[in-house]
Parts: sequence; C-alpha cells; structure tokens
Amino acid sequence: MIKFLVRPALTAKAILNYCQDNNVILPEEFDVIRSLSDDDLISSSAPIKMLECIEQQTNNAEFFSELMKVCTDTWLQAFYRMVPPRNDADMASQLVDFYENIHGMRINHNWSLLETNETVSLVSKSALHGKFNDLLLYSFLIKMMSQPNISATGTITAEFSLKSEEYLKYLDFPVDTKFGTNDTNVGKFVFSVSKLCDSKVYNPMFLSKRITDYDLLIAASNMIPINKLNISSLAFILGISPRSLTKVVEEMGISLKTLINNVKYKKARRLLEMNNGNIKLTACDCGFTDQGRLTKIFNQTMGISPSEFLLTK
Repeated sequence: MIKFLVRPALTAKAILNYCQDNNVILPEEFDVIRSLSDDDLISSSAPIKMLECIEQQTNNAEFFSELMKVCTDTWLQAFYRMVPPRNDADMASQLVDFYENIHGMRINHNWSLLETNETVSLVSKSALHGKFNDLLLYSFLIKMMSQPNISATGTITAEFSLKSEEYLKYLDFPVDTKFGTNDTNVGKFVFSVSKLCDSKVYNPMFLSKRITDYDLLIAASNMIPINKLNISSLAFILGISPRSLTKVVEEMGISLKTLINNVKYKKARRLLEMNNGNIKLTACDCGFTDQGRLTKIFNQTMGISPSEFLLTK
C-alpha cells in the first residue's frame, strides 16, 4: 500500500500564476506543475511549500490576503463544476456535500466528519497540519458558506491548533474562533456549522473513496520533471526503496516501466500542445538537450514521432 498525500493541482497552479503576475520567484522544482491540468493530482505538500517560500520573501499581509482569495475562488469554481450549487441549501448540508465529493475522491487527507444533534464538523488531522494548510481550508469553507445559495441561518465556529499570531497576520476571522496554545504543529483544525434540525444530514455509508494506489503513483510522477522521471526518483518522492516500489507495482498487475513511459508521454504531449507544436521548444521544456529523446518518448508509447502526432490533430 502506497502512502502519499495528494490534492488536485489547481491550488498550486493558482499560486504559481499569482506569483508570476506579481514578480515573486518560486523554486524551479514547482515549474513541473505548470503544464498539468487543474484536475491532475499532485503532492499535497506542494502548495504548502510554495506558501512557505513566499513567506520567506515577503511579510506583506495584503499580498497573502489576495493570494488566499485567488486560491479560494479557484477552488470554489472547481467544486461547483463538480457539484452544482443547490438553491436554499443550509450550511450543514453544504459541508456534507463538500466532504462527500472531495474526501477520498480528490483529496486523501486525514479528514473526518462528525455530527451531533446540533452541529456538523469537519475535522482535519492531516500529517501536513500547519498554518497554511489550515488557512487554505478555512478560507475555502468560509467562502463556500457565504455564497448566495446558502442559507445564512445558523452559526459557524473554527478551532485552530496554533497560536492566534500564526494566523491573524494573514486573514480576518469573522466567525467564532479558538486558537491553540502550543508552538508546535499539534492538534487539529475543526470547522463546525450548526444544523437547522435534529435529523441526521450525513450518512457515511454513501461515502465513496476512489483514490487508488495507481492514482498515487501518477500524482507522485506529476511532481518529477520528464528528464528526471525514473524508478529511483519516483521511489524517492514516495519515500520507499526502488525495490519496494517495483514489488508494489507488480502486485498491482502493471509494468512500472510502462507506467513511467505513459506519464512521460502525457506530459510531453501536453507541453507540445501548449507550445503550439513547437517540437524544439517542447524538447527544451522537457529538459532534453536534443529532440531525439522527445521523439523516443512518442515512439515508445504511440509508435509515432511528434511530427506525425501533430498531423493527427
């Protein structure tokens, strides 16, 4: 079983684009995310590491506030494409909709949903727990609950694990909020909304977890540049040995070499399309010093050259 926390690439891509527009430089390791689609899965730590890098460059509270809004709006638009908003929905039902459609399907964090007669609470105990992980989730949930289709009846409370000064410089907190007293990243983030009635709104029997080990392999591969993607680099990012990785993949009934070649091809094809068919530029963006290696990827996977692929478009 592979252990690797993932999330869709859209948040990381929003951060990359915002930083580019505002002349903030991020490490080159994140450039590999630019060519991914919004729905492609990546390491959950990627946007958190980006925000930590930004924090080292600037303490401009307004910059972070605007960046959080950009991330939140991007996430909300994507969520509503998956789950069209319901008219006159109450906050508890909306929180359940979010949990059922995101947890286990697009994100595999250690989340749980707790329900009492009075409230529904989303509890995050992710291994990535920290201020930016909390802030991204909190910002989105507050934005979602403030949408016109959501009934404003009821109350919202939020509990953070760290001290208030870790968060207050980045966001305002319009709801009843509690903060932790420890300096270390312990505890959990809890977001609670009140129910309009005593009847249950959440049935865990309907929760469908769909992220597979194969999905996790692809997500890890998405974090590695094409010219560096191999068994060793994939094993490293997954935190296991190449031998263990090979064994796990064999037990899945697939070829690790084929999987890696398919990922390389998908990345190269997308870059070629983004570069409007410029083969030389695409080879460069892949990290290759010549076009031959790009041609090899297309031939191994599809049996055609990049030029022949372009003729099929």
